[in-house]
Parts: sequence; structure tokens; C-alpha cells
Amino acid sequence: MRGLAIDGESMGLNIIQSICPVALAQALAKSLKDDVGTPSLLFDTAQVGVPNRGVGRWLSRRLAMANRICGSVDFPFPATLVFDALISGDAQGDPPGDPWREDALCWAILDALPDVLMDGGTEVDPLRNYLNAVLKNESHDLVSALRSRPVCTMRWSLAVELAQLFDDYIAFRPDWVHGWNQGSNTVVDGERDSESDDLLTRNLQWQHPVWTACFKRLGSSQKYQASMTPPLVTGITAPTIRLFMPTDLPPLLVEGLHRLAETRTVEIYALSHGRTVWDRVREYHG
Repeated sequence: MRGLAIDGESMGLNIIQSICPVALAQALAKSLKDDVGTPSLLFDTAQVGVPNRGVGRWLSRRLAMANRICGSVDFPFPATLVFDALISGDAQGDPPGDPWREDALCWAILDALPDVLMDGGTEVDPLRNYLNAVLKNESHDLVSALRSRPVCTMRWSLAVELAQLFDDYIAFRPDWVHGWNQGSNTVVDGERDSESDDLLTRNLQWQHPVWTACFKRLGSSQKYQASMTPPLVTGITAPTIRLFMPTDLPPLLVEGLHRLAETRTVEIYALSHGRTVWDRVREYHG
């Protein structure tokens, strides 16, 4: 296909590059169509990792245009896709439910916040001040306000943001997660190189007690366990792992992709800048 560069063999890690998102979508559509010829994958739901929901909606329309239909295709985020593939060791059916999935984690955060604020000291003052401001709490009884029902939009939005933040920490900051699970506030105990780092550290102290409270309620995350000792699929035709235009891949996900590529096909559809763009960058920087 014009404008495409394919690195790798059919089995293992394959990187498909193009300067055009439409060309990448067409190549993905052909790959998904080829799955129909594999009997063991005929009734499986294809998984395509996307960087955000907007890309997923655009891609679903492009796939429908190319194949006349886009059915039985899910568009999870890359971290969810990779960790779920690692957790489901036999690659059959859905992986066991992770108690740290976003919906469950949101409710755990809502349940934990009143206890964190009631039991916490000065380290949770940034969180306390923020909640007083956004909830416009005039009674100064923030704990009761957080335990009230029904859950207001602002409280739910905060829980969603914290859930996404903690989910990112599992992929991008596994050392923090490991330290928090061991009872150490890694963000505070780490070395600080400047006054700005010290200020940032003080403003992040509240995250440790919130994580710990969720950990007590939910137990260990299966994503975290998979990132430490990921199982491998053996003796079965495993579904292809596909990532479409990923914007960032932390080392933990790269390692997981390499492990998965030992037993199945992994396809990464990457947007690559053309030579003209790089020439302009060099000219700009002299």
C-alpha cells in the first residue's frame, strides 16, 4: 500500500508506519478482514488500542468505510489492552475482572476520601483546600459533605480524574506504586534536586494516603501484578494485539508488548513524519 513501511515479520512485533492516518486505517482494515479467514478467531471480538476515544470513533468510521461494516471491534486504551492480554494467560475469553478498573476505582475513591481527610494531617491540606473550593463548602464539615448522597457531578469528576491518574501511575510510575504498596511514600522519600522539586513533593503527599485507602478496599491491581510477572500464552492461536497511532508508550508497556510478541502477532500502526517535516525542523534549528 502506498505510503506504508512495514518492519518485522508476520509473527512477532510488526510496526506499520505512514505519514497518513487514512493509509494506516486502510492497512488496519485489511488486517482485521484477514482475521475472518482464521476459524479460531472468527467469533472473537477484535481489540484495537487507541490513544483516546476520539481516535476510536474516527477509526470505527474508517473501518466501516473500508470493510462495509465495523462490528465486534473494541477500542480500549493501550495500557488496558496490553495488561488485559498479559492477565488472561490462556488468551481465551475475557480476562478476570480487575478490581482496579476505572468504574470500581471511582467508587473506591469516593468512599475513601472522607476517611483520608478525617485521618490525614497536613499532608492532605492541598486536597482538603481544593475540595472546599470546588464543592463551595460553607459548613466547614467537609467529611459530611463528601459522604452525602447523591454524588454530585463535581465529586464524580474528581473521582474519575484520580482514577485515571492512578491508572497512569501503574504504567508510567511503577516504582511509586511499588513503594506505596510497601507502605513507603516514594514521592516524599525520593531525592529532591531543587526547591521547585521540594514544593512539588509537598503538593503530591496527599496521593499516598488516597492510594493506600483504595489499596485496602480493593487489594492489589492485576495490572500491577501483570507488569511485575506477566504470564505468556502457550499452545493456542492467540488473537493479534493491535495498537493504532499510540502517542506514548512507557517502558512497562514496551516490555509487555515484547513479551506478548513471543507468542502472538503484535501490530503497531504508527504515524511517522515524512522527510520533508524533519528537513524543516533541521532548517528551523539551523
